[in-house]
Amino acid sequence: MKINKIGILLISNGWSGAEKVVSELIKSLKNHKNLEISLIVNDEMLEHYQNLKSSKVTIQGIGNCMGDNFIANRKIIRKPLKNIKKILIAENFDLINVQMFISPEFYFLLNSHNIPYII
Repeated sequence: MKINKIGILLISNGWSGAEKVVSELIKSLKNHKNLEISLIVNDEMLEHYQNLKSSKVTIQGIGNCMGDNFIANRKIIRKPLKNIKKILIAENFDLINVQMFISPEFYFLLNSHNIPYII
């Protein structure tokens, strides 16, 4: 399988291990010829990644996700999940890298659209 378009999904509320790994991963991947990268993050994290934007790297916000317990609170995560779905369908990614735990609905979405993913 030839990979030309990668989506990286991260929902977070801080700047620590996974967030730094994503930043370094994008810096490394953007040098590959014919590879487009789209980082999909909650709006709370947008400011941390703006310096990575380029002709090959897009940063897309999905809305605010943070609350007392955003994963358990279906009302908070419902709108971002809808936004993720819109992005996944519109972008036609060859591969999604999921850097987070998210609800089972998300994995159903990936599987129902035959989008390969790695966690």
